Amino acid sequence: MAKAHPSTDRLALLPARYAVRTWMVSTAGLAKDIRRLKWKFATDRMRVLFEMAGLVPQLLRERRVLFRSVGRSAEEQLEFQLRQNSQ
Repeated sequence: MAKAHPSTDRLALLPARYAVRTWMVSTAGLAKDIRRLKWKFATDRMRVLFEMAGLVPQLLRERRVLFRSVGRSAEEQLEFQLRQNSQ
């Protein structure tokens, strides 16, 4: 199995709703950069978004394997870890 991009490792572990929110915030930032005519920032942000989008199939495969091996969903694993950290 190929190693995920370092900046996406945590996204693979998040419940889908958090990953989607992250993408929405990034897309909103892109719209803001374009609206303010900050082309350098907009092109950088687009490059990163396209690069990350290309990794989505790999992330989904790794996520499926990971959570299947622990027998929990991403949400259940997050709740478990939060309970462990709060004790």
